[in-house]
Amino acid sequence: MAVERLTAPLAALRDPQCRPALIVSGALLAWGCIPLAVLLLDVARRGGVLSGSEGMLAGPDQLFYMSSIRESGRDGLISNQYRLGYSEGVFFHPMFALSGLLWKAGLSVKLALLVWKPIAAAALGVGAWAYVSRLLNGHARLAAAGLALFFFSPALPVLDWGGVSLDGLDRFTMLLVSGESMPALQLWGYLHAALVIGLMPLVLLGTERVLDPARRRPGRGQGWYLGWTTAGGLAIAWLHPWQGATLIAVLLGVAAWGRFAPRYRALAIPVVAMCVPMLYEVLLTKLDIDWRISAAQNAGALAPTWILLAGLAPLVIPAIAGVRLRTHNEQERMLVLWAVAALAVYFLATTFPFHALQGITFPLAVLAVRGFQRLRMPSVAGVACVLALTLPGAAFALGTFRDSKNSGEAPYRLDSGENEALHFLARAPEPGGVLARFYLGMTVPALTGRDTWVGQYSWTPSFNRRRPVAEDLFAGRLPPRAARRLVRSIRPAFLLADCGARADLSQLLGPLVTKTHRFGCAAVYVVTP
Repeated sequence: MAVERLTAPLAALRDPQCRPALIVSGALLAWGCIPLAVLLLDVARRGGVLSGSEGMLAGPDQLFYMSSIRESGRDGLISNQYRLGYSEGVFFHPMFALSGLLWKAGLSVKLALLVWKPIAAAALGVGAWAYVSRLLNGHARLAAAGLALFFFSPALPVLDWGGVSLDGLDRFTMLLVSGESMPALQLWGYLHAALVIGLMPLVLLGTERVLDPARRRPGRGQGWYLGWTTAGGLAIAWLHPWQGATLIAVLLGVAAWGRFAPRYRALAIPVVAMCVPMLYEVLLTKLDIDWRISAAQNAGALAPTWILLAGLAPLVIPAIAGVRLRTHNEQERMLVLWAVAALAVYFLATTFPFHALQGITFPLAVLAVRGFQRLRMPSVAGVACVLALTLPGAAFALGTFRDSKNSGEAPYRLDSGENEALHFLARAPEPGGVLARFYLGMTVPALTGRDTWVGQYSWTPSFNRRRPVAEDLFAGRLPPRAARRLVRSIRPAFLLADCGARADLSQLLGPLVTKTHRFGCAAVYVVTP
């Protein structure tokens, strides 16, 4: 009996009904590894090492996650290493805590983050296929899964490739709306988001079985599904508060739709469980200075209405035709509530509202396919629509990643000298933080364990003032007296010059530099205590 229980998951994988989910998960994993393949080819051609950055736009984010992994493994709680001076560890992140244990066991911090890629791809693939299989039949499932995972509004690719120039901010905002609403794109560096998006439909399927005994499998009572819904909801809320707020709204909405009948009382358990980590993070923004700064610097404005429409209308318009409001089916109700709740969280969020759009394509894709079915058009037209709403966006994402990689904004690939300089700082016995340009400063906490004066945007105080000051110092644009006054005020233990820095700081700073260590085109300057 014990052996059968242990081998049950493997037997389930051989079930023909599971094969589509495995194929989707494998395709997602292959898609998620594209940035790594591109960067490895770049390293093979030009030398150097991978830094750990692999996002389409924001390379610093992955370095921030690696810093959090190192902090979790070292102290349990995550502090802010993107400013010099003591910072109290206040945040526990379960995903980074597990990676922190792997790092403590000897795995590199880069691999400790990457181990989540196959897990996130599996969760995303299984969640998508299970959800569309519950609500659709036949080839409609494949169409809905493709749209749910890879929808990227064709508006931006068409405008960009057609030579229509947008204002820089408008183009960036449209890219945010389109990119955030493409779940598969989160596998490029945002593995916690991909994992959470995959968990959302699985939790909603579990919720249906909590409420409807006819949907439960033999041998599994309400308590089993209630436990799964609570655990999954807790993970979602802890790893991704925007999705947590959306899920809470869906559960409360379905209870209200059912006029709060007694059977909905069980949903109070997952709702309360999800509120705990979300309240924890709200309190941190009120009580901790670093979290307060991060919340303020991420308090982005909403996208202009025309950009939001351009990003979502190609899926929303057909989805409206697929809505079924007169239904007593709990899953049908949650399907509509999910899309509405995601938009509500987007408009109400006080911190980076674009994250609320992650996962909205799941309900919209199912509804859009139903809406298309009502038109009774030829199958070839449906295939063409799915390809038009996915392939141009995928190609555009690849081009955007290539442009980001080549922009010099973030070090996707470290020069060998830069890597050696970071290794030196990681091993140096002298305590203290590092002053570097933004370009390499963002790598310091993750790859050395030291504080940096300027690094990740969200967590660097007065980032927009600090970044140009550091650029001027390492470019040699400051007079010697001003440069020395700046370094004395910051009081770093080391200055880290990357291969793009132009100034010889030992000459510029004079006696403030006690020793210089050169590593090819990079250098580490030891500052007088």
